[in-house]
Amino acid sequence: MSKKRKSRKAGTNFCLLAGGSNCRLAEKIAKKLGVPLVKLTATQFSDGEEHIEILESVRGKDVIIIQSLSHPQAHHFMELALLIDAAKRADCRSVRVVMPYFGYARQDRRGRKRYPISASSVIQMLQTAGADSFMTMEVHAPQIEGQTCGPVPFDNLYASPVFLAWIIAALEGKKIVIVSPDAGGVERIRVYADKLGVRLAIIHKRRSAPGEAEVMEVVGEVAGMTCIIIDDMVDTAGTLIKGIDALESRGAVAVYAIANHLVLSGPAIKRIRKCDALKLVVGTDTIHQPKRVLRCRKIRLLSVATIFADAIGETQKRRGGSVSRLFRKVNGG
Repeated sequence: MSKKRKSRKAGTNFCLLAGGSNCRLAEKIAKKLGVPLVKLTATQFSDGEEHIEILESVRGKDVIIIQSLSHPQAHHFMELALLIDAAKRADCRSVRVVMPYFGYARQDRRGRKRYPISASSVIQMLQTAGADSFMTMEVHAPQIEGQTCGPVPFDNLYASPVFLAWIIAALEGKKIVIVSPDAGGVERIRVYADKLGVRLAIIHKRRSAPGEAEVMEVVGEVAGMTCIIIDDMVDTAGTLIKGIDALESRGAVAVYAIANHLVLSGPAIKRIRKCDALKLVVGTDTIHQPKRVLRCRKIRLLSVATIFADAIGETQKRRGGSVSRLFRKVNGG
């Protein structure tokens, strides 16, 4: 009989709830923590209204709710807000919202007048519902941490440990260069380049004149190299494929793409399948994937359940807990 990890469970008084967006990941996190998921029901009335009921006592406990804001985002957001409200009304001690994928995070600033800052609105609405702290992974814009109502804990985790382990195991012996798909991602790829002891390159997008097509320029040597593009997400894969075309035209022999969040909207799977230069897209399980994605041979999913379990364990330590300590060896901090 296997033994549960007593070190994580001892001396804590917390419980785990899972929304409906990514039950598989929530179950993996619960298993690694040695804590069962609290039983609940999440149904809809005939008119589509959400109905939530927590079936076990959470009184006096730290409640941790795991819910990705993935498609359909509005449904999963409302389910999360009602779970928070239900836990608070059941007299829990606190609510920590764990969003492996934080939908709406791309809308982090006003692009034009009369635009909302959706990321800020989502965070503040969840706080109004009763959320006391937040945890997510590779949030699209780090400044979101400062858009809460007042100072609250906001832990932004990284999947770099699992990605680095995969690169070392799968691409050993290849001449590698780490590539950022834009100038804004340089800091993200620097961690990988430094850890692997390889060079980096940047894909720079520009327009020579207003109204002209966007041109992809590659800064850095990629000829004869295996390129690894690293980004926070892949949505329609349009920008990814354009970047791969630019790398291939400059002599790259193969391209791999690594991204935390595989949104994969619209034509993404078709584009990935048709791109011969793209050998593999490696992502994580922050978003529950349908069968059409799981059947694609050019997509590989790595689990981040251990990273979330370790981080939750650190936050629940009454003394000496440190989430940043989990990433020091990787980030060099």
